[in-house]
Amino acid sequence: MKKITLLLVAIILLASCAKKAVPQVEPAPDDTAIESTTPTDEGIVVEPYTVDRGEGTIVPGMVEEAYMVKRGDYLSKIAKNELGDWTKWREIYDHNREMIGDNPDKIFPYRFLQILKAAAVAKDCQVEFYDYTIEEGDTPWNLAGNVFGDELAWIIIYMDNQEMIDRNGGIIYPGMVFQLRKELDPCK
Repeated sequence: MKKITLLLVAIILLASCAKKAVPQVEPAPDDTAIESTTPTDEGIVVEPYTVDRGEGTIVPGMVEEAYMVKRGDYLSKIAKNELGDWTKWREIYDHNREMIGDNPDKIFPYRFLQILKAAAVAKDCQVEFYDYTIEEGDTPWNLAGNVFGDELAWIIIYMDNQEMIDRNGGIIYPGMVFQLRKELDPCK
Protein backbone atom coordinates (compact mmCIF):
# COMPACT_ATOMS: atom_id res chain seq x y z
CA MET A 1 0.00 0.00 0.00
CA LYS A 2 2.92 2.34 0.75
CA LYS A 3 4.34 1.71 -2.73
CA ILE A 4 1.03 2.60 -4.35
CA THR A 5 0.75 5.78 -2.25
CA LEU A 6 4.33 6.80 -3.12
CA LEU A 7 3.64 6.05 -6.77
CA LEU A 8 0.54 8.25 -6.74
CA VAL A 9 2.47 11.10 -5.06
CA ALA A 10 5.17 10.79 -7.73
CA ILE A 11 2.53 10.96 -10.47
CA ILE A 12 1.03 14.10 -8.97
CA LEU A 13 4.44 15.75 -8.63
CA LEU A 14 5.39 14.88 -12.19
CA ALA A 15 2.09 16.18 -13.47
CA SER A 16 2.35 19.45 -11.58
CA CYS A 17 5.92 19.99 -12.79
CA ALA A 18 4.90 19.36 -16.38
CA LYS A 19 1.79 21.57 -15.93
CA LYS A 20 -0.35 18.80 -17.39
CA ALA A 21 -3.34 16.94 -16.01
CA VAL A 22 -2.75 13.55 -14.43
CA PRO A 23 -4.57 10.81 -16.34
CA GLN A 24 -7.18 9.05 -14.24
CA VAL A 25 -6.22 5.42 -13.62
CA GLU A 26 -9.00 2.98 -12.80
CA PRO A 27 -8.02 0.45 -10.12
CA ALA A 28 -7.54 -3.01 -11.57
CA PRO A 29 -9.88 -5.78 -10.45
CA ASP A 30 -8.56 -7.51 -7.31
CA ASP A 31 -5.51 -5.20 -7.29
CA THR A 32 -3.67 -7.56 -9.63
CA ALA A 33 -2.26 -4.79 -11.81
CA ILE A 34 -0.44 -1.76 -10.58
CA GLU A 35 0.31 1.19 -12.82
CA SER A 36 3.71 2.84 -13.08
CA THR A 37 4.53 6.06 -14.87
CA THR A 38 7.35 7.11 -17.10
CA PRO A 39 7.79 10.78 -18.01
CA THR A 40 8.27 11.55 -21.73
CA ASP A 41 8.35 14.71 -23.85
CA GLU A 42 4.67 14.18 -24.65
CA GLY A 43 3.60 13.81 -21.03
CA ILE A 44 3.15 10.78 -18.80
CA VAL A 45 2.96 7.26 -20.18
CA VAL A 46 1.24 4.61 -18.05
CA GLU A 47 2.83 1.16 -18.25
CA PRO A 48 1.09 -1.77 -16.50
CA TYR A 49 2.84 -4.69 -14.87
CA THR A 50 1.51 -7.42 -12.65
CA VAL A 51 2.52 -8.47 -9.18
CA ASP A 52 1.74 -11.54 -7.15
CA ARG A 53 -0.81 -10.74 -4.45
CA GLY A 54 0.30 -13.61 -2.18
CA GLU A 55 2.46 -13.19 0.91
CA GLY A 56 5.40 -11.85 -1.10
CA THR A 57 5.55 -9.56 -4.07
CA ILE A 58 7.16 -10.77 -7.24
CA VAL A 59 9.61 -8.25 -8.63
CA PRO A 60 9.95 -8.03 -12.44
CA GLY A 61 12.66 -10.45 -13.58
CA MET A 62 12.07 -12.71 -10.58
CA VAL A 63 10.23 -16.03 -10.56
CA GLU A 64 9.10 -18.49 -7.90
CA GLU A 65 11.01 -21.76 -7.83
CA ALA A 66 9.67 -24.70 -5.87
CA TYR A 67 12.06 -26.05 -3.24
CA MET A 68 11.47 -29.40 -1.55
CA VAL A 69 12.47 -29.25 2.12
CA LYS A 70 14.87 -32.05 3.03
CA ARG A 71 15.63 -33.70 6.36
CA GLY A 72 17.88 -31.43 8.42
CA ASP A 73 16.94 -28.26 6.51
CA TYR A 74 16.32 -24.97 8.27
CA LEU A 75 15.61 -21.60 6.67
CA SER A 76 19.08 -20.08 6.97
CA LYS A 77 20.63 -23.24 5.47
CA ILE A 78 18.15 -23.12 2.56
CA ALA A 79 18.86 -19.40 2.07
CA LYS A 80 22.62 -20.06 1.96
CA ASN A 81 22.32 -22.99 -0.47
CA GLU A 82 19.65 -21.51 -2.75
CA LEU A 83 20.31 -17.76 -2.59
CA GLY A 84 23.97 -17.65 -1.55
CA ASP A 85 23.27 -15.66 1.63
CA TRP A 86 22.08 -17.18 4.91
CA THR A 87 20.69 -13.81 6.04
CA LYS A 88 17.95 -14.03 3.39
CA TRP A 89 16.11 -16.66 5.45
CA ARG A 90 13.50 -14.05 6.44
CA GLU A 91 12.69 -13.39 2.75
CA ILE A 92 11.96 -17.10 2.32
CA TYR A 93 9.93 -17.13 5.54
CA ASP A 94 7.92 -14.03 4.67
CA HIS A 95 7.15 -15.37 1.20
CA ASN A 96 6.02 -18.75 2.65
CA ARG A 97 4.53 -17.63 5.97
CA GLU A 98 1.07 -18.98 5.14
CA MET A 99 2.46 -22.48 4.55
CA ILE A 100 5.04 -22.42 7.39
CA GLY A 101 2.93 -20.75 10.07
CA ASP A 102 4.01 -18.47 12.91
CA ASN A 103 7.19 -20.35 13.84
CA PRO A 104 9.97 -20.20 11.22
CA ASP A 105 11.83 -22.98 13.06
CA LYS A 106 9.09 -25.48 12.22
CA ILE A 107 9.54 -26.56 8.64
CA PHE A 108 8.92 -30.16 7.72
CA PRO A 109 10.66 -32.46 5.26
CA TYR A 110 9.03 -33.03 1.88
CA ARG A 111 6.94 -29.88 1.96
CA PHE A 112 7.45 -27.27 -0.74
CA LEU A 113 8.60 -23.69 -0.29
CA GLN A 114 8.47 -21.08 -3.03
CA ILE A 115 11.77 -19.23 -3.35
CA LEU A 116 12.05 -16.01 -5.36
CA LYS A 117 14.99 -16.19 -7.75
CA ALA A 118 16.21 -14.26 -10.75
CA ALA A 119 14.57 -15.77 -13.82
CA ALA A 120 18.00 -16.31 -15.41
CA VAL A 121 19.13 -18.71 -12.65
CA ALA A 122 15.86 -20.44 -11.75
CA LYS A 123 15.50 -24.11 -12.65
CA ASP A 124 12.50 -25.35 -14.59
CA CYS A 125 12.07 -28.80 -13.07
CA GLN A 126 9.57 -31.24 -14.47
CA VAL A 127 8.37 -34.17 -12.38
CA GLU A 128 8.28 -37.47 -14.26
CA PHE A 129 6.09 -40.35 -13.07
CA TYR A 130 5.72 -44.05 -13.64
CA ASP A 131 2.81 -46.36 -12.83
CA TYR A 132 3.02 -48.55 -9.75
CA THR A 133 0.35 -51.14 -8.96
CA ILE A 134 -0.37 -51.37 -5.23
CA GLU A 135 0.30 -54.82 -3.77
CA GLU A 136 -1.00 -56.45 -0.59
CA GLY A 137 0.61 -54.76 2.45
CA ASP A 138 1.70 -51.59 0.63
CA THR A 139 1.30 -48.34 2.53
CA PRO A 140 2.57 -44.92 1.53
CA TRP A 141 5.00 -45.18 4.47
CA ASN A 142 6.68 -48.45 3.46
CA LEU A 143 6.41 -47.60 -0.24
CA ALA A 144 8.32 -44.35 0.37
CA GLY A 145 11.00 -46.26 2.28
CA ASN A 146 11.37 -48.84 -0.52
CA VAL A 147 11.21 -46.43 -3.46
CA PHE A 148 12.82 -43.25 -2.10
CA GLY A 149 14.85 -44.58 0.82
CA ASP A 150 13.02 -42.43 3.38
CA GLU A 151 9.67 -43.27 4.98
CA LEU A 152 8.97 -39.58 5.65
CA ALA A 153 8.59 -39.10 1.88
CA TRP A 154 5.16 -40.78 2.20
CA ILE A 155 3.66 -37.29 2.04
CA ILE A 156 4.91 -36.93 -1.55
CA ILE A 157 3.22 -40.20 -2.53
CA TYR A 158 0.05 -39.00 -0.84
CA MET A 159 0.12 -35.56 -2.53
CA ASP A 160 0.78 -37.08 -5.96
CA ASN A 161 -2.13 -39.54 -5.55
CA GLN A 162 -4.40 -37.57 -3.21
CA GLU A 163 -7.42 -37.45 -5.51
CA MET A 164 -7.51 -41.24 -5.91
CA ILE A 165 -6.88 -41.88 -2.20
CA ASP A 166 -9.59 -39.41 -1.16
CA ARG A 167 -12.07 -40.94 -3.64
CA ASN A 168 -11.56 -44.27 -1.87
CA GLY A 169 -12.16 -42.84 1.60
CA GLY A 170 -8.44 -42.80 2.44
CA ILE A 171 -8.11 -46.56 1.92
CA ILE A 172 -5.49 -48.05 -0.39
CA TYR A 173 -6.46 -51.29 -2.12
CA PRO A 174 -4.28 -53.83 -3.91
CA GLY A 175 -4.63 -53.29 -7.65
CA MET A 176 -4.83 -49.48 -7.43
CA VAL A 177 -2.36 -47.80 -9.79
CA PHE A 178 -0.38 -45.00 -8.20
CA GLN A 179 1.81 -42.43 -9.92
CA LEU A 180 5.29 -42.54 -8.38
CA ARG A 181 8.04 -40.04 -9.12
CA LYS A 182 11.08 -41.22 -11.03
CA GLU A 183 13.08 -38.81 -8.85
CA LEU A 184 11.85 -37.63 -5.49
CA ASP A 185 13.14 -34.10 -6.13
CA PRO A 186 13.85 -33.44 -9.81
CA CYS A 187 15.34 -30.02 -8.94
CA LYS A 188 18.13 -31.28 -6.68
